[in-house]
Amino acid sequence: MPRKLLFKRDADFNINNAESLLEWACWLKGKKLKDSLALLPENHQRIALNELEKISKATILPDGTYKGPKGKLGILVEVIHFGLSPDNAAEADLKDAGLELKVTGVIKNKNGIRAKERLSLGMIDYRRSVLEKPPFENDLEIQKSLSGMLIMTYWYKARTTNPLDLEFNDSFIWKPEGEEREMIKRDWALHQATIRCGYAHMLTERYSNGLGAPPKGAGGNSD
Repeated sequence: MPRKLLFKRDADFNINNAESLLEWACWLKGKKLKDSLALLPENHQRIALNELEKISKATILPDGTYKGPKGKLGILVEVIHFGLSPDNAAEADLKDAGLELKVTGVIKNKNGIRAKERLSLGMIDYRRSVLEKPPFENDLEIQKSLSGMLIMTYWYKARTTNPLDLEFNDSFIWKPEGEEREMIKRDWALHQATIRCGYAHMLTERYSNGLGAPPKGAGGNSD
């Protein structure tokens, strides 16, 4: 089912239309998330701030000061800029438009612009891989990203403590097709075969062409 809307920003974008969502994401280029927050009427601001405090234990004070955990920019964008209620559903964030929303940092140096870190397409469910053996097309965790991603990039600054002050760079839609999609499918199949043969601990990016399987934490069933 579609993500729950905390409030409607119909005058700003059509949540069912990919191009409209992209245009609204691009509105943030050269701006900060606090600029989007300032556009909300007071009642919608209260709804957004209450949701952030409930979901991510984050508080935004009247003067714009952010009090909360780091690494929450993605949730802040969902709630403030798109009016979405955060969740961990297997379906895409913007399902009706066929898009998964990703917010990622970029860094500018003498060699140009590069990503701060690799972009995650999803988590590997090791138990499901072994017990259910889903085919590539039925792996909802990765398919929700491969169906199309609305990627929003921002300028990463290590010393910025308030995510509302981070400046956005650009936004675009990425959807792998043709050989690029086939490459990802081959890498996915290799990962699945490695897991099912009992060698999940030996997963490495050495044998992957585009889809890596780096660990994101120990002790769980997903990486």
